[in-house]
Amino acid sequence: LPKGFILGAAAIHVPDRYSENDQNFYAFPGFMYLGERFFYLGDRASYNLFRGETFSFNVNARYRFTSLNPDDAPEFYSLDERNGELEAGFGLNALTKFGFFTTRVNADVSGQSNGVLASFRWFLPYYRKGLLIMPVVGASWYDSNFSYYYFGGVKPSEANPQLPAFDTGNTMALDGMFVVGYRFNPRWFITGGAVYQRLGSNVEDSPVLLSRN
Repeated sequence: LPKGFILGAAAIHVPDRYSENDQNFYAFPGFMYLGERFFYLGDRASYNLFRGETFSFNVNARYRFTSLNPDDAPEFYSLDERNGELEAGFGLNALTKFGFFTTRVNADVSGQSNGVLASFRWFLPYYRKGLLIMPVVGASWYDSNFSYYYFGGVKPSEANPQLPAFDTGNTMALDGMFVVGYRFNPRWFITGGAVYQRLGSNVEDSPVLLSRN
């Protein structure tokens, strides 16, 4: 990867987890920055406090855009609005002959969900003659505050005749991602991919979520 500022544009499609009417398509210009220790990747940034040949320890921050609007469906009228949040924490990265491993522990620092999460990812990159193919698998754990806020919890104070109270508890999720990229020359490259997450069965009966997928 090149170092320094990278300018470009991005497009993202995210099916809404709460309403079949909202598909959430975004297209926008943007930039990234890749340095020796500092990385900025659009909605997230990290700084390596320690960086060895195959191991690094970082502090990081991310803005999570996902939110719920009570106007998404008539029965949501009693719900509190759930906005995006700023998360911060630390992570460990390891490069091995079996792939690239990352793990992080983050907490909401913006006073929205007041939740905590932990995640693990295993990257298996293949790069040849400008072509990158990279499957990614992992798992995530979200505490009860985070799960309530983002995965379909309904407090008793938010319940109504059409929307019963629902306690998500803590939630585990399995994560998958597939990335393909191509470098045309030292200055231009394009990349894209798909992300899939399957939430734990404890949120399956949420009256707010459309699906645990």
